[in-house]
Amino acid sequence: MFFAATQLHRRYFSKIAAQEPSMRVCWFKSVKNAWPLMKYDKRLLAIVQQASRKTDNSRGRALPAGAAPLYRGALLLKSMWLYNSYYRFLSREDVAHSVVWNGLKHRQQLWCLCCEELGIKLRYMENGLLPGHTTLDVRGVNYGNSLSRDPSFYRDYRVTHSGNQPDPTTIEPLARPDKLPERFIFVPFQVNGDSQIVCYSPWVKNMGHLAEILLAAQPAFKAAGLQLVVKPHPKCSTPNANVLQLLQEQGVTVITDIDSKTLVDHSQAVLTINSTVGIEALAAGKKLIVVGQAFYRMPGMTLGADNLDELNRAIGQLTDWTPDADAISGLFDYLRQVYQITGDWRAAEPAHVQGIIKRLHRFNGETPWQ
Repeated sequence: MFFAATQLHRRYFSKIAAQEPSMRVCWFKSVKNAWPLMKYDKRLLAIVQQASRKTDNSRGRALPAGAAPLYRGALLLKSMWLYNSYYRFLSREDVAHSVVWNGLKHRQQLWCLCCEELGIKLRYMENGLLPGHTTLDVRGVNYGNSLSRDPSFYRDYRVTHSGNQPDPTTIEPLARPDKLPERFIFVPFQVNGDSQIVCYSPWVKNMGHLAEILLAAQPAFKAAGLQLVVKPHPKCSTPNANVLQLLQEQGVTVITDIDSKTLVDHSQAVLTINSTVGIEALAAGKKLIVVGQAFYRMPGMTLGADNLDELNRAIGQLTDWTPDADAISGLFDYLRQVYQITGDWRAAEPAHVQGIIKRLHRFNGETPWQ
């Protein structure tokens, strides 16, 4: 059973389910009956706290002290209603496996919690890690996915399974815009309320906090001969203009009208929390510093930092450090040839739909996973 919480995913899941009589789609608005409210799980509190932090981040500030308990109380009641609705629905259906999109958003988390209690095995979908691909995983998405965190795995895979596809690092760079500094490190800002920040960024709390960290580390960047170039995420309403103005006043270049690929191509290095721009940086052969939890944060492939001292040390290593090109190439080979499903889910071409169905059957034990 596919659990759809948006109309886009509902249409996409329906295209897949239409090809298999054993597959169905549950539209979240069709599940409303929670009476009687009987079940409670202490993990609901963690889900409420995460949803509350998403709200705080997306607003750019915490809820007022008096309003926060009321908001969280109302959110807990809503969560209990949804949790009981999903539980009652699933307990009456004959469901062995369920597919959710992302799995880290509020409704999906509650659905997943019910599936876990009822012994329903979960599969997770997400936008592809590579252009023209889609993610389907048995464990989760992004940092929560099932990909190996051992760079030697990808180094060995490169040796034994390398294909004839072009190496992404050989793609011709785009023309250099005049406004860019001669030598710079590119820092892509992310969406404050995104699950990547709320779930997988224990150090950097939001983009305002990231700006503070960058300014504190600016002497280390200057010592490495690098200027800072920052691009706010186009879909994020925060940080507000004051944060960007502060960065500019301190000598940071803020770019809004140049695409991320161009900025990556002409940078000497990239610093990210856990953005997909980090994957683009690896593909372009750039040195990468990761300050959050990301599946591609692996020794030898990237530099990592979980506090300011570690960040300063990582910046100091940039000049003499060389990424493990074989491991990085092996990672991209594995993503293309094994892990990712070919085809963009938005187009949902017939070959892509059959690829999803085939992978689901593998996950369900009908054929081997690899």
